[in-house]
Amino acid sequence: MKKKILTVLTFIYIWLDAAGQVSELKKYRICDFEVNGAVKEVFEAKKNSVIYRFVVFEKDGVSDTLCLPGETGTDSCRVNTIQINNYGQKEMMITWYFNYPEVEFLGNATNKMFRTFNIINEIWDLDSKKKIFSAVSSNKKEIVLNYLGMNYTSVVCGYDYDFLVRDDGKIVIDNTDILSSNSDYYCSVIKTDYQEGVYSFENGKFIRIDK
Repeated sequence: MKKKILTVLTFIYIWLDAAGQVSELKKYRICDFEVNGAVKEVFEAKKNSVIYRFVVFEKDGVSDTLCLPGETGTDSCRVNTIQINNYGQKEMMITWYFNYPEVEFLGNATNKMFRTFNIINEIWDLDSKKKIFSAVSSNKKEIVLNYLGMNYTSVVCGYDYDFLVRDDGKIVIDNTDILSSNSDYYCSVIKTDYQEGVYSFENGKFIRIDK
């Protein structure tokens, strides 16, 4: 398998180097995989200031690659597979954990840090290499003031909900928790991307079948 992955990585290097400046291709920082699953590795590289992530998976004994344009600030990911569309290769479920810190220095030993936390759940069809579902199950913003080394959290807003893919391939979204504060400036509108309920894959897309 290692030889197959090296062959795939050679093609990735050729693609990356075809145009633009490329930073080091490296194994993804922290990514959990299922044992004996189709997905073998996740790599990332930077080309022309764009982050690319390469998921190496095995199909019919042959290694293949899925290229995903990414975002900065990713902490880790989790990968597993499940049959959803009842055709060909099992679909890949990948969960990304994001942390975006932005620091603004205010002077007098004081700075303000604006942090965004996201958990993004994606489902990919490995046969067509297309994304068939994406849901942000956590989207939270936090303002932290640091004065003389002491942190003071001044604003928290956003939402969380539970995201589950059942063994039958249906998605369950429930237990939504809305976090709000008194600041209309940072938290004027808080709305989840999906309503609670059960979602089933029908005619090429997920639809809500049960509230």
